[in-house]
Amino acid sequence: MKASLVLTLIITMSLVGVVSTYAQEPEIIIYSTPQEYEKLTGKKIVKFQESPMLRVKVAAGELPSVEKRLPEEPLVMKPLKEIGQYGGTLHSFTTYSNAGEAADLAEYPTLLSVDSKYRLVPNIAKKWEFSKDGKTLTIYLRKGMKWSDGVPFTADDIMFWWEDTQLNEDLSPGGPLSYYRPGGETMKVEKIDDYTVRFHFSLPYTIIENWLSVDTGPGANPKHYLKQFHIKYNPKANELAKEHGFNHWYEYFKD
Repeated sequence: MKASLVLTLIITMSLVGVVSTYAQEPEIIIYSTPQEYEKLTGKKIVKFQESPMLRVKVAAGELPSVEKRLPEEPLVMKPLKEIGQYGGTLHSFTTYSNAGEAADLAEYPTLLSVDSKYRLVPNIAKKWEFSKDGKTLTIYLRKGMKWSDGVPFTADDIMFWWEDTQLNEDLSPGGPLSYYRPGGETMKVEKIDDYTVRFHFSLPYTIIENWLSVDTGPGANPKHYLKQFHIKYNPKANELAKEHGFNHWYEYFKD
């Protein structure tokens, strides 16, 4: 995808003044919001932390303070053992035939995630719920999330991903992937408001929540940036593509 922006999902926080105790099998503990953390632990988060590299950028005026970069209700994570050391070299191992694919899995933020006990937990989504018949899934996003250029992340970015990439015949000539078509019928995506989206299925499809926790699950694209390369929003997208050595707009869009 053309120079796609990274979603700034700064939701893992250092808890100041918290003394951690571990059972024989330590686990990562996820709290959907600071309010949930405070309610369940009786402790209050009084300060947010950030990496030394980001702290330097804040001091230089290149970034807003961490308080201004966080969503209104950031996710709180108690790490397995400790936050660890910033920087350095990451040494990884994978059984994938393509090592780069394994690295990609750690690169993309997802609507949901999986904790150390393999339970589904919130991530980009603050919460999610199915209708009683399992045919409708409502996703609630966190207010105040931003892309790396500071532009707010909203339901419009999910709608752009769905309507303008997944349903676009040039970008997805084979149509949406099979897990978006349970029973052979393509799901429908509805924007409820800026921070709520709803997926509609033709049959009960609660297994979709598993796809929400992996990089191939329902996604989002930075509409404010990518629409300049999309023919629907820019009638001169083909001309722009040819200026950069491509024959068609969708080739440049996916580059």
